[in-house]
Amino acid sequence: MRTGVTILWLATAWAGFVEAATVRGLAIVDSGEGAQQFRLESVEATAAPDANGRVRLTGPNTIGLPERVRTASARTARGGTGVIVHVGQRWHRLDMESADLAINLALDALANGVECDPGVAVTGVLPDAPDDSRVLAVNSLARKIRESVGGGASLLVVPDANREDLVDLLVTDGISPWLAQHIFTVSNLEEAKRLVPAPESRDGLLNEALRLFGEVRTVLGARPRLDDLRHQSVLLRLHKVLELEPGHASARMLLAIAEKRTPAHLSLLGSLRLLDSAQAVMKLTDSNGMFQAASALNRQRAILSPEVHPVWDALEARLDAKRRLLAGSTMELLTKARQADASFTMRKSTLDLMPEVQAARARLDREP
Repeated sequence: MRTGVTILWLATAWAGFVEAATVRGLAIVDSGEGAQQFRLESVEATAAPDANGRVRLTGPNTIGLPERVRTASARTARGGTGVIVHVGQRWHRLDMESADLAINLALDALANGVECDPGVAVTGVLPDAPDDSRVLAVNSLARKIRESVGGGASLLVVPDANREDLVDLLVTDGISPWLAQHIFTVSNLEEAKRLVPAPESRDGLLNEALRLFGEVRTVLGARPRLDDLRHQSVLLRLHKVLELEPGHASARMLLAIAEKRTPAHLSLLGSLRLLDSAQAVMKLTDSNGMFQAASALNRQRAILSPEVHPVWDALEARLDAKRRLLAGSTMELLTKARQADASFTMRKSTLDLMPEVQAARARLDREP
């Protein structure tokens, strides 16, 4: 089972400006034996007296992290003060880079004495060059956002480079993810820095945007209706939020729903991700489970990118042939099941030859 995990990054200032500036990071942790679990862990970045400014890393899984911490330390220009970073759990090797934004923000808080909001959670990859502060895309963002609900984070900071994933989440999940939390997109480290301070230290425009969006959530309630979302008072507040904070993705997505600008289909990447997960239905062996799976496949087809439809149809036919074969094994049904398997394999192979599919597959291969 693959799930997101909220990582708690704890930065303790050596000079005494702050005792515990906290930045949470959304990541995937390897719990051993190939399993990933969602839970709260801590990583401590502590300033230490060291004339050479060395970076020391401790914890059960430090492979791949030392260089990332050194780059972050150089980016924050800590001078001669050393840094000790403790990683509490085994970081999944395919998700290690997504720790970059949390590490950089924690070390920046450490260097500048910034008290951070413990309700903020971040995820993002930064380039290897210390002078490049762009925030790059991460893997499995939709899963991380879903898993973060109920984890104590009220504001999520995610890469603008993952905008396609956010739109896919809008198509699959509708209103709920955007009302559960404030979700912001950022394109660089500076944009992220202004989102993490404690409320009393934040930019006044940011606090006003958060207040207005809070009013929207109150008006809509726990079971929002589309008519409520389209009420003039709600629309005015959402437009004002975006005027104050253009990166407020939650307001942006709710406006898209209200103004009927929601895409009809998933992106090609999102469609392939759904196709990969849907193939698990072929492991079912009971007729009732297969019947329910067939109904779900039929409903999901409507949101798929059209390029995937032929393969999806072949998967539905394959499942139906297997269900009929299990109900009454005959030579004719066995032949039809084999034909359905062959048709699915052929159509999937044809799809995988498309250059745009190969590019999307390369990204999917990097996901845990």
